[in-house]
Amino acid sequence: GPRAGNSFGGGIDGQRLWDTSLTGNAITGNVACQTGIGWGGGISIWAGEDSVVADNTLTDNAGSLSGLGGGGGVFLRNTVGMLVQHNRIQGNRGTGEGDGSGGGLRVEGQGPYSFDTTVDANLFLDNRACVTNPSEPSIGGACVVGTDGFTFTNNVLAGNSADLAGGLYLPFAQGGVVTNNTLAGNSDAAILVDQWNITPITLTNNIVVSHTVGISVTEGATATVRYTLWHGNDTDIGGGGVISHTHPVTGVPAFKNPAAGDYHIGVGSAAVNAGDPAGVPPAPPVDRDGVARPQGLAVDLGAYEWRGHWWYLPLMFKSWRAYVGWAVGDSADGYGTILHTTDGGASWVRQGSPADIPNTALNEVSAVDNQNAWVVGAQVILRTRDGGQTWETQTLPADLPTGFELMSVKAIDRNTAWVVGTLDVLLGTTDGQTWNIMPRSADLHLALPVHYSGVDAADATHVWAVGSFGPGDRGNPVIAFYDGTQWRRQGAGAILSGHSAALIGVSALNQDTVWAVGGADMTTPFPLVKTTDGGATWQQVGPPAIPGMDTNRVVVVTADVGWVSGDDGNVVYTTDAGATWYHVNVPSAFLFGVTATDDKTAWVVGPGLGVTPPGIIAHTSDAQHWEVQSDPSWPNMNGISFVGARR
Repeated sequence: GPRAGNSFGGGIDGQRLWDTSLTGNAITGNVACQTGIGWGGGISIWAGEDSVVADNTLTDNAGSLSGLGGGGGVFLRNTVGMLVQHNRIQGNRGTGEGDGSGGGLRVEGQGPYSFDTTVDANLFLDNRACVTNPSEPSIGGACVVGTDGFTFTNNVLAGNSADLAGGLYLPFAQGGVVTNNTLAGNSDAAILVDQWNITPITLTNNIVVSHTVGISVTEGATATVRYTLWHGNDTDIGGGGVISHTHPVTGVPAFKNPAAGDYHIGVGSAAVNAGDPAGVPPAPPVDRDGVARPQGLAVDLGAYEWRGHWWYLPLMFKSWRAYVGWAVGDSADGYGTILHTTDGGASWVRQGSPADIPNTALNEVSAVDNQNAWVVGAQVILRTRDGGQTWETQTLPADLPTGFELMSVKAIDRNTAWVVGTLDVLLGTTDGQTWNIMPRSADLHLALPVHYSGVDAADATHVWAVGSFGPGDRGNPVIAFYDGTQWRRQGAGAILSGHSAALIGVSALNQDTVWAVGGADMTTPFPLVKTTDGGATWQQVGPPAIPGMDTNRVVVVTADVGWVSGDDGNVVYTTDAGATWYHVNVPSAFLFGVTATDDKTAWVVGPGLGVTPPGIIAHTSDAQHWEVQSDPSWPNMNGISFVGARR
């Protein structure tokens, strides 16, 4: 940014934007102004209308380094109908030294006011309004929202700091609602409702943990506070304003791993089933992960619904959750098969029609949340944005090779996804609709085309695809890695030297740990192949998962727990990173797809015995007993994916 003066938008500066989307970007280390007034270190939007800032990562940005500064991550002024959603806003600052506000986000009106801002499902972590020597008390470590009509839902605000309101500061915020948010360990007050608020602010179903003051309402302001979990605050609620405080909840929140930024609630959380009995609304219909509310008898408090277990009579323990998922298969009645469930697979409903789904086999599905999923078939990419009520066929690049087939898809959010297939096909999208052929390094331009059969991603810059090249259906193994710029080859050749083998499935737990499985010659079948250093080295681990059989898909749930589906109805799992495998047989010729949530709960799909319809979907909630479903109307099934599960 400029060295001095009054400046906006260190990374992106947008003015008079209408119906514009800023999505899927990594915006890091930008400064709007160095020694003057700076607004919007990462993104600044002035006079925008009906625009979206979503699925971005904004880290280490600053409004100003020395001077008046605000909106270290995002700054909005005089906007109407803005949506700020599903962003990770971390480590930003309003200013380095001076008068700072809104370390993560600042929304304001100047002259004409801002109207109707929605801030939903964002992570605000470790942002600061000001680093040192404020000329005035710094305000709003995570957020400052001053707008007429606003909705603040499903957000996590943790570890943010300011002199006043380390979490959320609300000046001039007329008639807003703050619902189902998690606020933990911010400095000073979690939420400060200031005196310029004329109409009441309503705060419902929030978790407020470990603050000097939980919610403070200054004299002249009015707030309604309902169904709040208080824990570990010096003072839960205070200030000289008008406060209506009802239905408080006390007890431990039982966050899963707050040190790692994981504020999901766990077993024993006082937030479970403690929300407003009215349900949805006032609670948003889905949580921060896109999981439907409620999951239990009532909605939970905070940004996340509990994904836990229920006890059923008679004396049996059964995993329960309203899991949402899709399964895909061959064509039947003139169009590819897409099945949908909202009850964990207890019942399945076919979606689509010949009008929106082509007459082709569908190979794989990737579920992002309850509304968004992608499906690939032979030469088609399908996408839903409304839970499968409608499916749109997306346009493929014009210069794909003759005879290609799309085999696998992985999406990490509503805009970012990858598709791989035969004949060197590596496709990507960053806006959810435009697909491009992705660049490859020289080591992936091989003498014969690579036939990719599986893809998975830890994030936008750590993506793996597996397959083979060479004659026949076996060939030589290939592992390709995408670093955010191009695809390049990793060490499959070294680990399987001398084998005629094809890698078929891959699963990325994180940036370091990736598992891959596949087929091999029948004399020396290879076991699980894995890396724990991001692909710098790969090694074979343990005995063969399924001796003498192809292993088709793998999902890794933790560093030790993984599931594999394979030929002849074999499904196996390990709890020791592949040293030992536990076998189950499901009545199917092949199991082509697997998805899992933990070491007990998994689903698999495949064709019927003899590769003859109807296909099957099988589910376990204890890793030992499997319920097999089928229907005479189902064709052979090929892929499956559940929201919130691995795959």
